[in-house]
Formats: sequence, C-alpha cells, structure tokens
Amino acid sequence: MSVAKRLDIAVACHSLEERGYGIQDLIQSQSGCRRLKMTTSHQHLPPTQTPSSINRRSPTATMSTDSTAATMVARMRRFVIEIQQNGNFDLIDELTHPDFFDHTAAPGQSPHRDGVHAIMRYIHSTISEIKIEIIHSISDGKIVATTKVLRGKQVGDIFGKPATDKMVEMRIADFLTSEDGKFKDHWATISAVQDL
Repeated sequence: MSVAKRLDIAVACHSLEERGYGIQDLIQSQSGCRRLKMTTSHQHLPPTQTPSSINRRSPTATMSTDSTAATMVARMRRFVIEIQQNGNFDLIDELTHPDFFDHTAAPGQSPHRDGVHAIMRYIHSTISEIKIEIIHSISDGKIVATTKVLRGKQVGDIFGKPATDKMVEMRIADFLTSEDGKFKDHWATISAVQDL
C-alpha cells in the first residue's frame, strides 16, 4: 500500500475519531487489519496533533456484537452486492440518508446522495461484468468499516484511464456511519484502477 493511500486511511480514521467513533479500538480488535492499524499511528497525524491531543474513546471500549452492529454489516453487504455489484440503483435512496455526505468525494463530484447515484452509474458505464469480493466488513454499532476488491472488464475510460477491454481491479476501503437505519456519513480510499 502506498504512503499516500495509508495517509488517506489515517486521515479518515482520525476524522472519525474526532467525531467520537472508536475506529482505533475497532481496528485493533480485528487481527486481519494489522496494516490498517499501523496507518493510524501518531506519525501520520498533522504535526499539531499527537495521540494525547486526540479525543479517543475509553481504552476499555470493546467492539459491540449487538444487533445494531450486525444490522450495519448486513446493510453494508446489501449495498455492496445489490448496488455496487449488481447495479440496482433504485436501492440507493432506500439505503442512504437524505442528508448523506461523502467526506472524501472527488473534486467536482457531489458529496450528497445524488453523487452516489452519479458515481455508481459512472462505474457501471465504464466497467462491465462487475464482481466485488468483500474482504472485511466490521462494525461497532456506530460505524461500519469494509474493505473490498472490485473486479470487472474496463469498457470505457475511467478516472483518466483509457478503456482497455481488459479485466481490471480496484481496492476500496469504506467507513460509514448510520442514522435512522440509513448510511449518513462516508469516508473512503480507493486504489488506482489496475489491469489484471
């Protein structure tokens, strides 16, 4: 993973921690996320912030196994498979909050729910035969974190990469909060589109 991508993840994690979400505790509780855990160390924080200057959750906090966490993971899996993989765009409004906000939207992309519609349609117009492998999907009941790999055939220009008609993949890490049973805040880091 490049330094830039690790920094993107660190910034997303830090932003979540500032809002009271215990992503550090969540990541530390998952043995499969060691590389992600390393990116949240103080060496990647802005110089004015150190671990002691960040308002973290209690060190005794543990990952919830209640129905809220399980519901968030199930909702995320549904979003990934039914919308991102299968292109059922009608579900976007059902699964995202009216006040949805993407904190990592690309320049020129709407950070609101209409931006979700636009990016999903764009990806499906440039990549066909999409299959998504969910690597991790975990929740503490307040936030769901998911890592996944999107694979498909590149049939159009995507993110500045000319169409190749070859199989490609993108690695994605998403962090989403939920309100009223719908996803509300989103942070993500996405790798460059790679030929397979």
